[in-house]
Amino acid sequence: MKAQFVGRTLAAIAIGAAGLSATSAVHAQSKLIIIPSLQCPLGCGGVEYNVPLANMMARAGSRISLAPQETPGYMYNIRYMDKNYAKAKLTTFGTEDMVLQFAPHGGKGLLKDSLPEPVKNKFKFLWGIAATAQGRFFVTFDPKIKTMADMKGKKVSLGLLTQSDWGLSGRIVLDTYGLNEKNTKISYVTPDVLTNQLINGTADVVTSAILGDPGTGKWATGGPLIKIGAASQASGKKLHYISVDQQGMDKINKKYGTTHFTATLAAGTLPSQDAPVTIGLNRDGAFGRPASTAASATLRLASGLPKYVCAAAANP
Repeated sequence: MKAQFVGRTLAAIAIGAAGLSATSAVHAQSKLIIIPSLQCPLGCGGVEYNVPLANMMARAGSRISLAPQETPGYMYNIRYMDKNYAKAKLTTFGTEDMVLQFAPHGGKGLLKDSLPEPVKNKFKFLWGIAATAQGRFFVTFDPKIKTMADMKGKKVSLGLLTQSDWGLSGRIVLDTYGLNEKNTKISYVTPDVLTNQLINGTADVVTSAILGDPGTGKWATGGPLIKIGAASQASGKKLHYISVDQQGMDKINKKYGTTHFTATLAAGTLPSQDAPVTIGLNRDGAFGRPASTAASATLRLASGLPKYVCAAAANP
């Protein structure tokens, strides 16, 4: 199933709902609603763009205050949220469509390391940040690596397997193209580490960060890819982008019931990009426990923002 996007992405963070009730409190005097937001490892972008968002909200006089917290990643978040569902009323967490769509398949195949058991509870989409491509495209300084097939036998670094996009999605994409630990040296590290590995030459290929809105064709380069692009310019080493294709995304969608899709970005869209690249995409957005304090508060916040619509299986 190919996801259809309409309108603009929200200039905001992907959040959901889970329970750190000790820090998630409504301040009686100020009536300020503090909502902790479980995110991902530093370098993935979640904590980094939550902090300025929280500052913007405070300056605008919002009664809602986001408190971003670093975690091992989105797969950790969904498991934590599921196990603490009964008290998951006052805390938020980052996730994406794919995580909810993988949920029934927990404990099986490639998902087992990231999601050891199925997720039993239901969660509600609140609002979105963007379509993201982490784990669904790759970059290298090696001119001989031009396609997914060329990556076989190389040193490839992905994100942690507790990360849904950088790690798990990258692993599933590689497997779809016939690449696995048996024929390729695959490492699972944080976004910061894999970025440095490519720059210093200890990795041949890595995934990186792109986000944007397919409805408007506007794309933003994540911090790790900006750093790689800067290293390319400083060293004079040409950066090469490795595409995926819709056929590969369709195979994943058919197997897991996901809604991955693709977009082709024209040359010059990304750092040191001199040719079109096709990236795989998935909606990164806010999911929360239905009828929870966190959900109702963030929905009030989102009510004045531009709409971001995706016909995805994870929608309640």
